[in-house]
Amino acid sequence: MTAVPPTVTIGALSGPSAGVYTAQITLSEASTDFVVGDLTLTNATATLAGSGTSYTATLTPLADGQIALSVAAGKFTDAAGNDNTASNEVTAVYDGTPPTVTIGALSGPSAGVYTAQITLSEASTDFVVGDLTLTNASATLAGSGTSYTATLTPLADGQIALSVAAGKFTDAAGNDNTASNEVTAVYDGTPPTVSITDAPGTVNAMSSFTVTITFSEDVTGFDSADINATNATVSSLTGSGAVYQAQLTASGSGAVSLVVPEDVAFDAANNGNLASNTVSIADVTVEQTQELIASFMQTRANHLIRSQPGLSGFLSRQAQGGFGVNVTRGQGQFNFASNPEYPIWMQAQGSWSSDTTSESRYMFGALGTHRKVRDNLLIGMMVQFDHLSEDTGAASVDGTGWMAGPYFVAKSAQQPVFFEGRLLYGETSNTISPFGTYEDDFDTTRMLAQFKVTGEYAYGSAATLYPFFDASYVTDDQKSYVDSLGNRIPKQGISLGQIEFGLDFKREIPVATGELELWGGVSGIWSHSEGDGFASTVSPDYDGGRARIELGVNRMLSSTRQFNAATFYDGIGASGFESFGVSLGYEMQF
Repeated sequence: MTAVPPTVTIGALSGPSAGVYTAQITLSEASTDFVVGDLTLTNATATLAGSGTSYTATLTPLADGQIALSVAAGKFTDAAGNDNTASNEVTAVYDGTPPTVTIGALSGPSAGVYTAQITLSEASTDFVVGDLTLTNASATLAGSGTSYTATLTPLADGQIALSVAAGKFTDAAGNDNTASNEVTAVYDGTPPTVSITDAPGTVNAMSSFTVTITFSEDVTGFDSADINATNATVSSLTGSGAVYQAQLTASGSGAVSLVVPEDVAFDAANNGNLASNTVSIADVTVEQTQELIASFMQTRANHLIRSQPGLSGFLSRQAQGGFGVNVTRGQGQFNFASNPEYPIWMQAQGSWSSDTTSESRYMFGALGTHRKVRDNLLIGMMVQFDHLSEDTGAASVDGTGWMAGPYFVAKSAQQPVFFEGRLLYGETSNTISPFGTYEDDFDTTRMLAQFKVTGEYAYGSAATLYPFFDASYVTDDQKSYVDSLGNRIPKQGISLGQIEFGLDFKREIPVATGELELWGGVSGIWSHSEGDGFASTVSPDYDGGRARIELGVNRMLSSTRQFNAATFYDGIGASGFESFGVSLGYEMQF
Protein backbone atom coordinates (compact mmCIF):
# COMPACT_ATOMS: atom_id res chain seq x y z
CA MET A 1 0.00 0.00 0.00
CA THR A 2 1.09 3.60 -0.54
CA ALA A 3 1.73 5.98 2.41
CA VAL A 4 -0.27 9.33 2.31
CA PRO A 5 1.19 12.19 4.46
CA PRO A 6 -1.20 14.40 6.42
CA THR A 7 -1.87 17.94 5.13
CA VAL A 8 -2.37 21.19 7.10
CA THR A 9 -4.77 23.97 6.15
CA ILE A 10 -4.61 27.31 8.08
CA GLY A 11 -7.53 29.70 7.94
CA ALA A 12 -7.07 33.48 7.69
CA LEU A 13 -5.84 35.40 10.72
CA SER A 14 -8.71 37.06 12.52
CA GLY A 15 -8.17 40.15 14.67
CA PRO A 16 -6.66 41.80 16.29
CA SER A 17 -8.99 41.54 19.27
CA ALA A 18 -7.65 42.57 22.62
CA GLY A 19 -4.25 42.73 20.91
CA VAL A 20 -4.22 39.14 19.57
CA TYR A 21 -5.01 37.35 16.33
CA THR A 22 -6.59 33.87 15.94
CA ALA A 23 -6.47 31.33 13.13
CA GLN A 24 -8.20 28.00 12.61
CA ILE A 25 -5.87 25.07 11.70
CA THR A 26 -7.35 21.92 10.13
CA LEU A 27 -5.35 18.65 9.71
CA SER A 28 -6.32 16.13 7.03
CA GLU A 29 -5.84 13.35 9.58
CA ALA A 30 -5.83 13.23 13.29
CA SER A 31 -2.50 13.65 15.01
CA THR A 32 -1.40 13.10 18.49
CA ASP A 33 1.88 15.02 18.30
CA PHE A 34 0.80 18.35 16.75
CA VAL A 35 1.92 20.93 19.25
CA VAL A 36 2.52 24.73 19.42
CA GLY A 37 6.18 24.22 18.71
CA ASP A 38 5.25 22.94 15.27
CA LEU A 39 4.04 26.44 14.30
CA THR A 40 6.31 28.65 12.23
CA LEU A 41 5.81 32.27 13.50
CA THR A 42 6.95 35.65 12.28
CA ASN A 43 6.82 38.65 14.69
CA ALA A 44 4.52 36.85 17.09
CA THR A 45 4.18 34.35 19.86
CA ALA A 46 1.39 31.80 19.91
CA THR A 47 -0.68 29.39 21.89
CA LEU A 48 -2.38 26.35 20.40
CA ALA A 49 -5.59 24.71 21.51
CA GLY A 50 -7.49 21.73 20.02
CA SER A 51 -7.05 18.05 19.20
CA GLY A 52 -7.52 15.48 16.46
CA THR A 53 -7.87 17.40 13.22
CA SER A 54 -9.09 20.85 14.57
CA TYR A 55 -6.92 23.42 16.32
CA THR A 56 -6.98 27.18 17.14
CA ALA A 57 -3.79 29.19 17.10
CA THR A 58 -3.74 32.45 19.08
CA LEU A 59 -0.99 34.88 18.03
CA THR A 60 0.30 37.78 20.09
CA PRO A 61 2.27 40.21 17.89
CA LEU A 62 5.69 41.14 19.10
CA ALA A 63 5.79 44.53 17.31
CA ASP A 64 3.99 46.60 14.75
CA GLY A 65 4.35 45.14 11.30
CA GLN A 66 3.56 41.94 9.45
CA ILE A 67 2.93 38.75 11.41
CA ALA A 68 2.86 35.32 9.75
CA LEU A 69 1.75 31.81 10.64
CA SER A 70 2.56 28.52 8.87
CA VAL A 71 3.44 24.85 9.58
CA ALA A 72 6.52 23.49 7.95
CA ALA A 73 6.66 19.93 6.53
CA GLY A 74 7.70 17.09 8.84
CA LYS A 75 6.51 18.79 12.03
CA PHE A 76 4.03 16.09 13.16
CA THR A 77 2.83 12.61 12.06
CA ASP A 78 -0.40 10.84 11.55
CA ALA A 79 -1.35 7.51 13.13
CA ALA A 80 0.58 5.62 10.45
CA GLY A 81 3.72 7.61 11.21
CA ASN A 82 3.57 9.70 8.04
CA ASP A 83 5.11 13.22 8.32
CA ASN A 84 2.94 16.16 7.37
CA THR A 85 3.35 18.23 4.33
CA ALA A 86 3.90 22.02 4.56
CA SER A 87 0.84 24.18 5.18
CA ASN A 88 -0.14 27.40 3.57
CA GLU A 89 1.08 30.64 5.21
CA VAL A 90 -1.34 33.26 6.57
CA THR A 91 -0.29 36.84 7.33
CA ALA A 92 -1.61 40.09 8.79
CA VAL A 93 -0.19 43.56 9.36
CA TYR A 94 -0.27 44.49 13.05
CA ASP A 95 -0.72 48.15 14.20
CA GLY A 96 -0.63 48.44 17.98
CA THR A 97 0.55 52.11 18.26
CA PRO A 98 -2.17 54.60 19.33
CA PRO A 99 -2.47 57.75 17.17
CA THR A 100 -1.10 61.01 18.63
CA VAL A 101 -2.55 64.51 18.22
CA THR A 102 -0.52 67.74 17.87
CA ILE A 103 -2.30 71.11 18.03
CA GLY A 104 -0.59 74.21 16.70
CA ALA A 105 -0.78 77.61 18.45
CA LEU A 106 -4.05 79.53 18.30
CA SER A 107 -3.96 82.28 15.68
CA GLY A 108 -6.13 85.39 15.94
CA PRO A 109 -8.44 86.78 16.76
CA SER A 110 -9.54 87.68 13.25
CA ALA A 111 -13.12 88.77 12.83
CA GLY A 112 -13.63 87.58 16.39
CA VAL A 113 -12.43 83.99 15.95
CA TYR A 114 -9.22 82.00 16.49
CA THR A 115 -7.90 79.12 14.36
CA ALA A 116 -5.56 76.21 15.16
CA GLN A 117 -4.03 73.48 12.99
CA ILE A 118 -4.51 69.90 14.31
CA THR A 119 -2.23 67.13 13.02
CA LEU A 120 -2.89 63.38 13.69
CA SER A 121 0.00 60.94 13.59
CA GLU A 122 -2.15 58.68 11.39
CA ALA A 123 -5.36 59.05 9.53
CA SER A 124 -8.66 58.65 11.25
CA THR A 125 -12.18 58.39 9.97
CA ASP A 126 -13.94 59.07 13.25
CA PHE A 127 -12.21 62.30 14.41
CA VAL A 128 -15.05 64.86 14.75
CA VAL A 129 -15.67 68.26 16.39
CA GLY A 130 -17.16 66.54 19.42
CA ASP A 131 -13.76 65.09 20.20
CA LEU A 132 -12.39 68.58 20.98
CA THR A 133 -12.06 69.69 24.60
CA LEU A 134 -12.93 73.43 24.73
CA THR A 135 -12.73 76.11 27.40
CA ASN A 136 -14.74 79.37 26.96
CA ALA A 137 -15.34 78.74 23.27
CA SER A 138 -17.39 76.93 20.68
CA ALA A 139 -15.75 75.37 17.63
CA THR A 140 -16.07 74.02 14.14
CA LEU A 141 -13.75 71.39 12.61
CA ALA A 142 -12.72 71.04 9.00
CA GLY A 143 -10.31 68.56 7.35
CA SER A 144 -9.71 64.82 6.93
CA GLY A 145 -7.07 62.16 7.23
CA THR A 146 -4.29 63.56 9.39
CA SER A 147 -4.83 67.33 8.86
CA TYR A 148 -7.63 69.41 10.41
CA THR A 149 -8.41 73.07 11.17
CA ALA A 150 -10.33 74.01 14.32
CA THR A 151 -12.08 77.41 14.34
CA LEU A 152 -12.88 78.70 17.84
CA THR A 153 -15.40 81.40 18.69
CA PRO A 154 -14.84 82.74 22.22
CA LEU A 155 -17.86 82.83 24.49
CA ALA A 156 -16.59 85.67 26.71
CA ASP A 157 -13.50 87.72 27.48
CA GLY A 158 -10.78 85.71 29.17
CA GLN A 159 -8.70 82.61 28.49
CA ILE A 160 -9.81 80.13 25.84
CA ALA A 161 -8.30 76.64 25.52
CA LEU A 162 -8.28 73.74 23.04
CA SER A 163 -7.14 70.14 23.49
CA VAL A 164 -8.11 66.53 22.57
CA ALA A 165 -8.47 64.06 25.39
CA ALA A 166 -7.26 60.43 25.13
CA GLY A 167 -9.59 57.84 23.65
CA LYS A 168 -11.61 60.25 21.53
CA PHE A 169 -11.02 58.63 18.12
CA THR A 170 -9.30 55.58 16.57
CA ASP A 171 -6.91 54.87 13.75
CA ALA A 172 -7.51 52.33 11.02
CA ALA A 173 -6.30 49.60 13.37
CA GLY A 174 -8.82 50.65 16.00
CA ASN A 175 -6.23 52.13 18.34
CA ASP A 176 -7.55 54.93 20.58
CA ASN A 177 -5.66 58.21 20.45
CA THR A 178 -3.47 59.53 23.19
CA ALA A 179 -4.14 62.97 24.78
CA SER A 180 -2.97 66.01 22.81
CA ASN A 181 -1.18 69.11 24.01
CA GLU A 182 -3.34 72.06 25.13
CA VAL A 183 -3.18 75.48 23.41
CA THR A 184 -4.53 78.66 25.00
CA ALA A 185 -5.07 82.37 24.27
CA VAL A 186 -6.48 85.30 26.22
CA TYR A 187 -9.46 86.73 24.39
CA ASP A 188 -10.36 90.42 24.60
CA GLY A 189 -13.49 91.10 22.61
CA THR A 190 -14.61 94.21 24.48
CA PRO A 191 -14.01 97.44 22.54
CA PRO A 192 -12.51 100.30 24.56
CA THR A 193 -14.91 103.02 25.62
CA VAL A 194 -13.96 106.70 25.58
CA SER A 195 -15.24 109.76 27.40
CA ILE A 196 -14.65 113.49 26.97
CA THR A 197 -14.50 115.50 30.21
CA ASP A 198 -13.34 118.84 31.64
CA ALA A 199 -15.02 120.89 28.91
CA PRO A 200 -15.89 124.47 29.89
CA GLY A 201 -19.52 125.46 30.31
CA THR A 202 -19.30 128.21 27.69
CA VAL A 203 -16.90 129.52 25.06
CA ASN A 204 -16.66 132.66 23.00
CA ALA A 205 -14.97 133.65 19.77
CA MET A 206 -11.36 132.58 19.55
CA SER A 207 -11.19 131.34 23.14
CA SER A 208 -8.95 128.32 23.74
CA PHE A 209 -9.85 125.48 26.06
CA THR A 210 -8.66 122.00 26.98
CA VAL A 211 -10.64 118.78 27.30
CA THR A 212 -9.53 115.41 28.67
CA ILE A 213 -10.17 112.31 26.56
CA THR A 214 -10.02 109.06 28.54
CA PHE A 215 -10.19 105.53 27.09
CA SER A 216 -11.10 102.53 29.22
CA GLU A 217 -7.76 100.89 28.32
CA ASP A 218 -4.55 101.76 26.53
CA VAL A 219 -4.99 102.39 22.83
CA THR A 220 -2.81 103.17 19.83
CA GLY A 221 -3.43 105.13 16.66
CA PHE A 222 -5.32 108.02 18.28
CA ASP A 223 -4.46 111.49 16.97
CA SER A 224 -5.99 114.98 16.73
CA ALA A 225 -7.69 114.26 13.40
CA ASP A 226 -9.79 111.62 15.17
CA ILE A 227 -11.71 114.27 17.16
CA ASN A 228 -14.83 115.51 15.39
CA ALA A 229 -15.18 119.16 16.39
CA THR A 230 -17.98 121.47 15.24
CA ASN A 231 -17.34 125.22 15.46
CA ALA A 232 -13.87 124.59 16.88
CA THR A 233 -10.46 123.45 15.70
CA VAL A 234 -8.07 121.09 17.47
CA SER A 235 -4.72 122.82 17.83
CA SER A 236 -2.84 120.07 19.69
CA LEU A 237 -3.19 116.64 21.28
CA THR A 238 -0.93 115.32 24.02
CA GLY A 239 -0.95 112.13 26.06
CA SER A 240 -0.56 108.42 25.48
CA GLY A 241 -1.99 105.11 26.55
CA ALA A 242 -5.48 105.74 27.87
CA VAL A 243 -5.45 109.48 28.71
CA TYR A 244 -5.10 112.43 26.33
CA GLN A 245 -5.52 116.23 26.49
CA ALA A 246 -6.81 118.11 23.46
CA GLN A 247 -6.33 121.87 23.09
CA LEU A 248 -9.06 123.50 21.00
CA THR A 249 -9.96 126.97 19.77
CA ALA A 250 -13.60 127.96 19.36
CA SER A 251 -14.61 129.65 16.12
CA GLY A 252 -17.24 131.78 17.84
CA SER A 253 -19.84 131.03 15.19
CA GLY A 254 -22.09 128.70 17.16
CA ALA A 255 -22.25 126.05 19.86
CA VAL A 256 -19.20 123.78 19.98
CA SER A 257 -19.79 120.03 19.63
CA LEU A 258 -17.12 117.39 20.32
CA VAL A 259 -17.20 113.63 19.77
CA VAL A 260 -14.67 110.83 19.20
CA PRO A 261 -16.20 108.48 16.59
CA GLU A 262 -15.92 104.71 16.74
CA ASP A 263 -12.98 102.71 15.42
CA VAL A 264 -10.37 105.49 15.42
CA ALA A 265 -8.16 103.93 18.13
CA PHE A 266 -7.39 100.30 18.91
CA ASP A 267 -6.52 98.31 22.01
CA ALA A 268 -3.93 95.55 22.24
CA ALA A 269 -6.47 93.03 20.94
CA ASN A 270 -7.12 95.29 17.92
CA ASN A 271 -10.61 96.18 19.08
CA GLY A 272 -11.75 99.54 17.71
CA ASN A 273 -13.15 101.98 20.25
CA LEU A 274 -16.82 102.73 20.72
CA ALA A 275 -18.02 106.28 20.01
CA SER A 276 -17.58 108.71 22.91
CA ASN A 277 -20.16 110.88 24.56
CA THR A 278 -21.05 114.04 22.65
CA VAL A 279 -20.01 117.22 24.44
CA SER A 280 -21.92 120.41 23.64
CA ILE A 281 -20.53 123.76 24.78
CA ALA A 282 -22.68 126.86 24.53
CA ASP A 283 -21.17 129.69 22.52
CA VAL A 284 -21.75 133.06 24.19
CA THR A 285 -20.06 135.19 21.55
CA VAL A 286 -23.34 136.89 20.66
CA GLU A 287 -24.38 137.37 24.28
CA GLN A 288 -21.00 138.77 25.34
CA THR A 289 -20.94 141.08 22.34
CA GLN A 290 -24.42 142.32 23.22
CA GLU A 291 -23.38 142.78 26.84
CA LEU A 292 -20.41 144.91 25.79
CA ILE A 293 -22.60 147.03 23.56
CA ALA A 294 -25.27 147.44 26.23
CA SER A 295 -22.68 148.46 28.83
CA PHE A 296 -21.14 150.85 26.32
CA MET A 297 -24.48 152.51 25.59
CA GLN A 298 -25.26 152.80 29.31
CA THR A 299 -21.87 154.41 29.98
CA ARG A 300 -22.37 156.83 27.10
CA ALA A 301 -25.88 157.70 28.22
CA ASN A 302 -24.60 158.55 31.71
CA HIS A 303 -21.76 160.66 30.30
CA LEU A 304 -24.16 162.39 27.93
CA ILE A 305 -26.48 163.42 30.76
CA ARG A 306 -23.63 164.52 32.96
CA SER A 307 -22.09 166.60 30.16
CA GLN A 308 -25.19 168.59 29.24
CA PRO A 309 -24.47 172.34 29.32
CA GLY A 310 -26.45 174.44 31.78
CA LEU A 311 -28.59 177.07 30.07
CA SER A 312 -30.15 179.08 32.89
CA GLY A 313 -27.23 181.50 32.89
CA PHE A 314 -28.49 183.03 29.70
CA LEU A 315 -31.26 184.75 31.70
CA SER A 316 -29.88 184.80 35.24
CA ARG A 317 -28.95 188.26 36.60
CA GLN A 318 -29.34 189.77 33.19
CA ALA A 319 -28.63 193.55 32.84
CA GLN A 320 -29.87 195.65 29.95
CA GLY A 321 -27.10 196.76 27.67
CA GLY A 322 -24.42 194.90 29.60
CA PHE A 323 -23.21 191.36 30.22
CA GLY A 324 -24.89 188.83 32.44
CA VAL A 325 -22.76 186.04 33.85
CA ASN A 326 -24.09 182.93 35.59
CA VAL A 327 -22.66 179.69 36.77
CA THR A 328 -25.18 176.88 37.03
CA ARG A 329 -24.08 173.28 37.60
CA GLY A 330 -20.63 174.10 36.32
CA GLN A 331 -20.99 172.61 32.86
CA GLY A 332 -22.71 175.44 31.08
CA GLN A 333 -20.89 178.65 31.86
CA PHE A 334 -22.03 181.12 29.33
CA ASN A 335 -21.98 184.84 28.77
CA PHE A 336 -23.84 186.93 26.36
CA ALA A 337 -24.64 190.58 25.75
CA SER A 338 -28.32 191.42 25.73
CA ASN A 339 -28.03 193.45 22.60
CA PRO A 340 -26.91 190.72 20.12
CA GLU A 341 -29.92 189.04 18.62
CA TYR A 342 -28.29 185.66 17.98
CA PRO A 343 -25.44 184.92 20.42
CA ILE A 344 -23.36 181.81 19.76
CA TRP A 345 -21.90 179.64 22.50
CA MET A 346 -19.78 176.51 22.63
CA GLN A 347 -18.45 174.06 25.20
CA ALA A 348 -15.95 171.18 25.30
CA GLN A 349 -15.50 168.60 28.02
CA GLY A 350 -13.40 165.52 28.69
CA SER A 351 -14.06 162.93 31.37
CA TRP A 352 -12.83 159.56 32.52
CA SER A 353 -14.80 156.91 34.34
CA SER A 354 -14.43 153.35 35.56
CA ASP A 355 -16.66 150.67 36.97
CA THR A 356 -16.04 147.13 38.15
CA THR A 357 -14.98 145.75 34.77
CA SER A 358 -14.24 148.66 32.42
CA GLU A 359 -12.60 152.02 31.92
CA SER A 360 -13.85 154.75 29.60
CA ARG A 361 -12.72 158.07 28.11
CA TYR A 362 -15.34 160.54 26.97
CA MET A 363 -15.09 163.71 24.92
CA PHE A 364 -18.03 166.06 24.50
CA GLY A 365 -18.63 169.25 22.57
CA ALA A 366 -21.69 171.45 22.14
CA LEU A 367 -22.48 174.45 19.94
CA GLY A 368 -25.65 176.51 20.14
CA THR A 369 -27.45 179.74 19.43
CA HIS A 370 -30.75 181.18 20.56
CA ARG A 371 -33.04 184.15 20.33
CA LYS A 372 -34.90 186.05 23.01
CA VAL A 373 -38.59 185.93 22.17
CA ARG A 374 -39.49 187.95 25.27
CA ASP A 375 -37.71 189.23 28.33
CA ASN A 376 -38.07 185.99 30.28
CA LEU A 377 -37.93 183.44 27.46
CA LEU A 378 -35.19 182.24 25.11
CA ILE A 379 -35.59 179.61 22.38
CA GLY A 380 -32.58 178.11 20.64
CA MET A 381 -30.99 175.22 18.77
CA MET A 382 -27.92 173.23 19.72
CA VAL A 383 -25.74 170.58 18.14
CA GLN A 384 -23.70 168.15 20.22
CA PHE A 385 -20.86 165.84 19.28
CA ASP A 386 -19.31 163.17 21.49
CA HIS A 387 -16.84 160.31 21.41
CA LEU A 388 -16.53 157.45 23.89
CA SER A 389 -13.79 154.82 24.14
CA GLU A 390 -14.38 151.96 26.56
CA ASP A 391 -11.97 149.12 27.35
CA THR A 392 -12.84 145.90 29.13
CA GLY A 393 -9.71 143.78 29.25
CA ALA A 394 -9.03 142.63 25.69
CA ALA A 395 -12.37 144.00 24.48
CA SER A 396 -12.91 147.57 23.37
CA VAL A 397 -15.71 149.73 21.97
CA ASP A 398 -15.40 153.16 20.35
CA GLY A 399 -18.20 155.37 19.16
CA THR A 400 -18.72 158.84 17.74
CA GLY A 401 -22.11 160.47 17.55
CA TRP A 402 -24.10 163.63 17.18
CA MET A 403 -27.33 165.05 18.57
CA ALA A 404 -29.34 168.10 17.60
CA GLY A 405 -32.55 169.75 18.74
CA PRO A 406 -34.25 172.73 20.30
CA TYR A 407 -33.95 174.16 23.79
CA PHE A 408 -35.59 176.87 25.85
CA VAL A 409 -34.74 178.96 28.91
CA ALA A 410 -37.42 180.76 30.90
CA LYS A 411 -37.59 182.82 34.10
CA SER A 412 -40.42 183.32 36.53
CA ALA A 413 -41.71 186.85 36.38
CA GLN A 414 -42.14 187.09 40.17
CA GLN A 415 -39.22 185.03 41.57
CA PRO A 416 -35.59 184.33 40.58
CA VAL A 417 -36.50 180.85 39.41
CA PHE A 418 -35.26 179.63 36.04
CA PHE A 419 -36.52 176.84 33.82
CA GLU A 420 -34.72 175.14 30.99
CA GLY A 421 -35.42 172.18 28.77
CA ARG A 422 -34.16 170.45 25.64
CA LEU A 423 -35.15 167.64 23.30
CA LEU A 424 -32.36 166.18 21.18
CA TYR A 425 -32.16 163.42 18.61
CA GLY A 426 -29.07 161.87 17.07
CA GLU A 427 -27.16 158.88 15.75
CA THR A 428 -23.84 157.19 16.45
CA SER A 429 -21.31 155.15 14.49
CA ASN A 430 -19.38 152.63 16.54
CA THR A 431 -16.63 150.03 16.30
CA ILE A 432 -16.40 147.03 18.61
CA SER A 433 -13.64 144.49 19.13
CA PRO A 434 -15.38 142.10 21.52
CA PHE A 435 -12.42 139.76 22.04
CA GLY A 436 -9.47 141.75 20.80
CA THR A 437 -9.19 139.68 17.63
CA TYR A 438 -11.56 141.24 15.08
CA GLU A 439 -13.59 144.43 14.68
CA ASP A 440 -17.17 145.13 13.62
CA ASP A 441 -19.20 148.28 13.08
CA PHE A 442 -22.66 149.01 14.40
CA ASP A 443 -24.95 152.05 14.52
CA THR A 444 -27.40 153.40 17.06
CA THR A 445 -30.08 156.07 17.22
CA ARG A 446 -30.61 158.04 20.42
CA MET A 447 -32.77 160.67 22.06
CA LEU A 448 -32.31 162.92 25.07
CA ALA A 449 -34.95 164.89 26.99
CA GLN A 450 -34.07 167.14 29.94
CA PHE A 451 -35.92 169.56 32.19
CA LYS A 452 -34.31 171.62 34.91
CA VAL A 453 -35.44 174.14 37.54
CA THR A 454 -32.89 176.45 39.16
CA GLY A 455 -33.38 179.01 41.92
CA GLU A 456 -31.12 181.96 42.64
CA TYR A 457 -30.40 183.28 46.13
CA ALA A 458 -27.96 186.07 46.97
CA TYR A 459 -25.80 185.13 49.94
CA GLY A 460 -23.99 188.24 51.08
CA SER A 461 -22.60 190.76 48.66
CA ALA A 462 -20.30 188.49 46.66
CA ALA A 463 -21.86 185.02 46.69
CA THR A 464 -24.92 183.52 45.08
CA LEU A 465 -26.50 180.12 45.75
CA TYR A 466 -28.34 178.08 43.13
CA PRO A 467 -30.52 175.23 44.38
CA PHE A 468 -31.74 173.09 41.50
CA PHE A 469 -33.72 170.06 40.37
CA ASP A 470 -32.82 168.28 37.15
CA ALA A 471 -34.65 165.38 35.41
CA SER A 472 -33.09 163.70 32.37
CA TYR A 473 -33.99 160.77 30.16
CA VAL A 474 -31.86 159.14 27.42
CA THR A 475 -32.55 156.27 25.05
CA ASP A 476 -30.02 154.57 22.78
CA ASP A 477 -31.09 151.85 20.34
CA GLN A 478 -28.56 149.59 18.64
CA LYS A 479 -29.39 148.29 15.18
CA SER A 480 -28.85 144.62 14.39
CA TYR A 481 -25.85 143.59 12.31
CA VAL A 482 -23.85 140.55 11.21
CA ASP A 483 -20.41 140.26 12.79
CA SER A 484 -17.17 139.08 11.17
CA LEU A 485 -17.86 135.48 12.20
CA GLY A 486 -21.27 135.39 10.55
CA ASN A 487 -23.26 135.76 13.79
CA ARG A 488 -26.31 137.99 13.74
CA ILE A 489 -26.10 140.42 16.64
CA PRO A 490 -29.74 141.26 17.44
CA LYS A 491 -30.92 144.79 18.04
CA GLN A 492 -31.27 146.04 21.61
CA GLY A 493 -31.85 149.28 23.39
CA ILE A 494 -31.24 150.96 26.71
CA SER A 495 -32.91 153.82 28.53
CA LEU A 496 -31.54 155.83 31.43
CA GLY A 497 -33.48 158.13 33.68
CA GLN A 498 -31.76 160.38 36.22
CA ILE A 499 -33.07 162.79 38.84
CA GLU A 500 -30.64 165.19 40.46
CA PHE A 501 -31.02 167.57 43.41
CA GLY A 502 -28.23 169.90 44.32
CA LEU A 503 -26.87 173.25 45.37
CA ASP A 504 -24.44 175.31 43.34
CA PHE A 505 -22.64 178.46 44.36
CA LYS A 506 -20.86 181.35 42.68
CA ARG A 507 -18.47 183.80 44.25
CA GLU A 508 -16.83 186.78 42.63
CA ILE A 509 -13.10 187.13 43.21
CA PRO A 510 -11.52 190.59 42.89
CA VAL A 511 -8.88 190.82 40.17
CA ALA A 512 -6.91 193.70 38.68
CA THR A 513 -8.69 193.64 35.34
CA GLY A 514 -11.85 192.00 34.09
CA GLU A 515 -13.96 189.64 36.17
CA LEU A 516 -13.16 186.26 37.81
CA GLU A 517 -15.67 183.98 39.44
CA LEU A 518 -15.22 180.83 41.46
CA TRP A 519 -18.11 178.40 41.27
CA GLY A 520 -18.94 174.86 42.26
CA GLY A 521 -21.60 172.60 43.68
CA VAL A 522 -22.64 169.32 45.20
CA SER A 523 -25.58 167.15 44.21
CA GLY A 524 -27.26 163.85 44.85
CA ILE A 525 -28.20 161.68 41.86
CA TRP A 526 -30.65 158.84 41.50
CA SER A 527 -30.34 156.73 38.33
CA HIS A 528 -32.49 153.99 36.91
CA SER A 529 -31.70 152.06 33.72
CA GLU A 530 -33.78 149.67 31.67
CA GLY A 531 -33.26 147.76 28.47
CA ASP A 532 -34.89 145.65 25.84
CA GLY A 533 -33.43 142.62 24.15
CA PHE A 534 -30.27 141.39 25.82
CA ALA A 535 -29.71 144.82 27.39
CA SER A 536 -32.51 144.02 29.83
CA THR A 537 -30.07 141.71 31.65
CA VAL A 538 -27.30 144.30 32.06
CA SER A 539 -27.33 146.73 34.97
CA PRO A 540 -24.69 149.47 35.29
CA ASP A 541 -22.79 150.00 38.52
CA TYR A 542 -24.07 153.58 38.79
CA ASP A 543 -27.72 152.48 39.11
CA GLY A 544 -29.24 153.77 42.35
CA GLY A 545 -28.00 156.69 44.40
CA ARG A 546 -24.68 158.53 44.40
CA ALA A 547 -23.25 162.04 44.84
CA ARG A 548 -21.26 164.42 42.64
CA ILE A 549 -19.07 167.46 43.30
CA GLU A 550 -17.48 169.97 40.94
CA LEU A 551 -15.50 173.19 40.99
CA GLY A 552 -14.72 175.73 38.28
CA VAL A 553 -13.84 179.28 37.32
CA ASN A 554 -15.24 181.87 34.90
CA ARG A 555 -12.99 184.45 33.34
CA MET A 556 -14.29 187.43 31.39
CA LEU A 557 -11.80 188.00 28.59
CA SER A 558 -13.44 191.06 27.09
CA SER A 559 -16.83 192.62 26.82
CA THR A 560 -17.76 190.05 24.16
CA ARG A 561 -15.82 186.94 25.16
CA GLN A 562 -15.83 184.67 28.17
CA PHE A 563 -13.93 181.49 29.05
CA ASN A 564 -14.70 178.96 31.78
CA ALA A 565 -13.09 175.77 33.05
CA ALA A 566 -14.24 173.16 35.56
CA THR A 567 -13.41 169.78 37.05
CA PHE A 568 -15.75 167.24 38.65
CA TYR A 569 -15.89 163.92 40.47
CA ASP A 570 -18.95 161.68 40.17
CA GLY A 571 -19.61 158.40 41.95
CA ILE A 572 -19.47 159.21 45.66
CA GLY A 573 -21.27 156.38 47.44
CA ALA A 574 -21.57 154.22 44.30
CA SER A 575 -19.81 150.89 44.64
CA GLY A 576 -17.71 150.07 41.62
CA PHE A 577 -18.31 153.32 39.71
CA GLU A 578 -16.45 156.62 39.47
CA SER A 579 -16.21 159.37 36.87
CA PHE A 580 -14.04 162.46 36.78
CA GLY A 581 -12.95 165.00 34.22
CA VAL A 582 -12.61 168.58 33.09
CA SER A 583 -14.78 170.89 31.00
CA LEU A 584 -14.01 174.02 29.01
CA GLY A 585 -16.50 176.62 27.83
CA TYR A 586 -16.30 179.61 25.53
CA GLU A 587 -18.91 182.20 24.59
CA MET A 588 -18.59 185.03 22.14
CA GLN A 589 -20.80 187.80 20.92
CA PHE A 590 -20.90 188.90 17.32
